[in-house]
Amino acid sequence: MWPIPRRCLHLSGKILRKSAGFIFLGKNFKGSCKEFEEKFAAYLGVAYAFGISSARKGLVLVLEALGVSLEDEIIVDNLNYYAIPSVIQSLGIKIVFVDVDPKTASIDLEQLAKRITSKTKAVIVTHLFGRVSNMDKFIDLVKTNNLFLIEDCAQALGAEYNGKKAGSFGDAALFSFGLGKDLMCFGGGMITVADSAVAGAIKKRMIRSYAPSRVVIVKEIIKHIMAMLFSKRIVFIIFVFPLMKLFYLYKNINLLDLLFGEDPERVSESFLLTSDNKLSDFQAAVGLEQLSFIDQKNQKRIVNSKIINQELADLSIILDSFEDGNIYSAYKILVTDKNNFRKKMLLRGIDTQREDIHACSRLSFIDDDNDYPVSEDLSNKLVGIPNYFCLTEAQVRGIAKEVRSILNEA
Repeated sequence: MWPIPRRCLHLSGKILRKSAGFIFLGKNFKGSCKEFEEKFAAYLGVAYAFGISSARKGLVLVLEALGVSLEDEIIVDNLNYYAIPSVIQSLGIKIVFVDVDPKTASIDLEQLAKRITSKTKAVIVTHLFGRVSNMDKFIDLVKTNNLFLIEDCAQALGAEYNGKKAGSFGDAALFSFGLGKDLMCFGGGMITVADSAVAGAIKKRMIRSYAPSRVVIVKEIIKHIMAMLFSKRIVFIIFVFPLMKLFYLYKNINLLDLLFGEDPERVSESFLLTSDNKLSDFQAAVGLEQLSFIDQKNQKRIVNSKIINQELADLSIILDSFEDGNIYSAYKILVTDKNNFRKKMLLRGIDTQREDIHACSRLSFIDDDNDYPVSEDLSNKLVGIPNYFCLTEAQVRGIAKEVRSILNEA
């Protein structure tokens, strides 16, 4: 089996031509953002959508529009991507973490109910790995306690629960279009909103906002094109993979982690409060090119994942799959020594992703001394193995075979 990269980034000829027009001819693609917002809202079945420069900026806009103040508390899954709690802390709002269910890695609803106080204003539920949490119970709980529900859908575009798409359940939802996401716009994201008054507050703020500078977007284009080239089969086999092996063997460093990884850090208040909140028309034009292919990409990953589920079912290393509506944006397994596992996988020709989901209460910039044993245990064991739309069935089975072989050695 030829070496397999951790992801397969695809930028179509149309997107590359639009990028060249933006960089070299100064094309602005006027009107694309409005069209993208309308089509995105229609895809999800929601009333309002707003293109934003980043999901982090989007969270600030949502909290402002919902009237969250410094006296309030926000409940968040402890097993999470660092950006959500980092933004909340930088704004001076109190974070209340809740541990997760060990079988699903989704927020534990019984513990959530116990953490609600008179100061709780909102709950942010993160739909990890392409699975939508149990929204019936969530909605009952937040309605009973008169709370706002915000969905973090960065990993769940197209995922469903009981026939409804992620991002259509809460008062607001956040989507991200950065590197490695199903829908990539060279950065940026989207807010979806259910209520007209909340939408009006966001729209008012957006009128005074602007898009990121051309320089910022061009840097993102270059980064994405580099990542795409590195994942191309011939380039990866001939150039990237041999270098990665050398770095791992002699420096014990994963080269792609070094080049494209993002270490958790506090989000600066100055970044959050600047007014570059809008998605540019160029980025929206790129998003429009990809939106119609989202379901096709998701379906191929679902097919891959069901094969892996069958191949590894007896090893007890797979989280409950939530197969109904799960788009498997990341395929996660649980291993005891994940650094050693990743190294062995790479030496056998399979690059795996560095884990960017953490027990956030343990991050250096977060102030929380409570114990969240399940989150901490899972964050130490989670590893993402390749699962993307351009893998063949033979490659998928080969990946599962190598996983089994390495774990049987332990």
